[in-house]
Amino acid sequence: MSLPWFSKEEYDLRYKRAREMMAEKGLSALLTTDVINYTYLGGHRLEGLVPWRTRPFQLILPRDGEPMLVGQLMSKERMMASSWIKNIKTWSGLPFKIEVVTEALKEMGLAKGKIGCELGLEERLGISYNDFMQLKGSLQGTEFVDASQIFLKLRAVKTDAEIECLRRACVATGKAFEKLFSTVKGGMTLEEIRKMMLEYMTEGDIKPHFATVRIYPLANGSYLKNGDILWIDAGAACKGYRCDFSRMVAIGYTTDKAKKMYKLDREITWNTMNLIKAGVKASDIAKACAGEMKRVGFSETKAIAVGRLGHGLGLGYGDPHDFFTELPSIGYSDNTVLEPNMAITIEPGETTDYGYFTLEENMVVTKDGYRVISPVSEEELRVV
Repeated sequence: MSLPWFSKEEYDLRYKRAREMMAEKGLSALLTTDVINYTYLGGHRLEGLVPWRTRPFQLILPRDGEPMLVGQLMSKERMMASSWIKNIKTWSGLPFKIEVVTEALKEMGLAKGKIGCELGLEERLGISYNDFMQLKGSLQGTEFVDASQIFLKLRAVKTDAEIECLRRACVATGKAFEKLFSTVKGGMTLEEIRKMMLEYMTEGDIKPHFATVRIYPLANGSYLKNGDILWIDAGAACKGYRCDFSRMVAIGYTTDKAKKMYKLDREITWNTMNLIKAGVKASDIAKACAGEMKRVGFSETKAIAVGRLGHGLGLGYGDPHDFFTELPSIGYSDNTVLEPNMAITIEPGETTDYGYFTLEENMVVTKDGYRVISPVSEEELRVV
């Protein structure tokens, strides 16, 4: 039977921070129905951190008093084993009935007041709209409001334990890149390379998260040949915390223009990173990065089409082979002020007919700068 991922003190720290934010907003409680927030605050984890639509789970965190988990009876043993929360309310049969949440809130003295839910930016309810509307209708004295900014800020500013998970995931991913680049050869297909990368990221309690593989020039087909450039974006997961960075190599030989483009992208990336520190807006980092790209002749395609030049890191859906990021977005419209212990990536880039040049780095924001946690990219385009 699985044990909690983190210590009780770790979750108490998260509750303390959450309650401080709840007090600022005048909230009586937080109600989480999405699997990410449920896991972040509750500890109990669902396989793959994926939503259980038929059997949704909820967590209620009051501003005062003990939190409560709500789930189907069949899951009670696992809930108790992987969470420090022992205040658990269960329901039986199918389909799920929202009345169990109504009863839980009443039992906790929350039939009146203001309850924060996942109603805003980047947040999603893990129950149906109809169920949520029924919940609201059954508690006329309770106001349900958007608490997305609380959930997002809680997860964006990492604890030391979370940062250690991200660091370990980065180390495992770096080792996987090295192993792959030492064994990859002409004739291998995209799918063969992808499967190898996922396999190499598996290490003890470290699990593969995702691997995206591209071969350039695209017109050459789906298998490697001498002169091709292999680009991979990948990341492992440690206790659900996913890293995410990309690396590239040339097969057999490469051209001077590819070498030049690689060095330019790396220069832009590190010049942008050197602007990062607590107190700087994500949007200002993005604008500075776009200025660097324009200076060397890169287009704005990535910033406009993708909408950002970096992003936050943390818990994600779909263990082991899916993809998920967190805020802040390093984009023109995200005015989030960076704080110490935010974990972010920087990934400017340019697409050409001979390669996709993006060298993503993972880092933790500090008071006066940043600390890189991904193995640093090579200064020159590597030929294998």
